[in-house]
Amino acid sequence: MSLWDDFSTFVMARAICNKSGVEQNLQELITLLETMSGCKAVSLRCDFGGEYRSKNLTSWLRKKGIDTKPTIVYHSQTNAVAERTNRAIVTNIRANLGELPRSLWGLAMSYSVYMRNRLPHMTLGGKCLIGIVKRGIDIAAERERFRHFGQKVYIPTYSEGKLADRATKAILVGYTNTSGTYLVMTENRRVITAKSPRVRPKSWKLLYRLENATPYPQQNIFMSHQ
Repeated sequence: MSLWDDFSTFVMARAICNKSGVEQNLQELITLLETMSGCKAVSLRCDFGGEYRSKNLTSWLRKKGIDTKPTIVYHSQTNAVAERTNRAIVTNIRANLGELPRSLWGLAMSYSVYMRNRLPHMTLGGKCLIGIVKRGIDIAAERERFRHFGQKVYIPTYSEGKLADRATKAILVGYTNTSGTYLVMTENRRVITAKSPRVRPKSWKLLYRLENATPYPQQNIFMSHQ
């Protein structure tokens, strides 16, 4: 599911296993967006799906003073901006995955949204979306973190023995909220967090050394497509 801010065109998205998770995730995204921007949500345009018309979600929106504007059934063009945004995200997911496992679609989606919010936007005069919503953020520092999805990296193993391998191969699959850390997937398809990658000097091959690798919560990694 995705949430598109009409004022800044800032996009937030989350991968969910089924429609029952829409209520909780939508509440969290709206609250997070209001906290980041310092502004209050006024209205919510969504499709006519039952997940957006539940009693609990409707009651929560009314308490916050948010007006709900559902679209007409089988007329998705009435919410054209959100539909085009979703299509662009899906296109980026397909491009990022390439020959990688399709089970990484959730991480590829988060990567696509992260990059979209930090790239210059033509309608904003070259400004990036997150700079409009989250004022005071260091855009230059954010862009220095940019890496290719699926890029080959190396993770220290810290194994015992003088002749044991000092690193293992992995691929970069996303960013974290902590500056200087990334998500990487090892050869056994385990996703972990790792510290800032470094480019090997005087070489055209990008060989990275990710330090201080720590496990990443598995429930936030592997998600099945509905």
